[in-house]
Amino acid sequence: MLALVIHNTGILGRLGGEIIDDLEPGPARSLRGIGASRPQVAVFALGPQAFNRGLIFFFVRLETAVREATVLGLLGVVSLGWFIQDARVRMQPGKMMVFVGLGAFIVLGIDGLSVWLRSWLRGNGQGR
Repeated sequence: MLALVIHNTGILGRLGGEIIDDLEPGPARSLRGIGASRPQVAVFALGPQAFNRGLIFFFVRLETAVREATVLGLLGVVSLGWFIQDARVRMQPGKMMVFVGLGAFIVLGIDGLSVWLRSWLRGNGQGR
């Protein structure tokens, strides 16, 4: 599980850097022009511009991590996949389907939360 955390944190860091590279330079230049420090530019210009796209990437990686953890469970790591495999080995198809459904519910729940949060941010004038 620690490997999944490290791997996905690295991917998010890379994607975050690419988001910042693709931002419009105007707001950051304006703040630097009036004497803002680098941390102030990061907080007041880059952060708000990159937030929504960063949020999308975060939720995509979270869903991916849940699915990867389930697959690791099928290989023996105690996670949702381990419970699915255990129910399969014990020939308990009803229990196995409950765990499969739980995995689908978790992924769909994360996706629903992502859609709702992005919609809410757009409704409050935060969207791009």
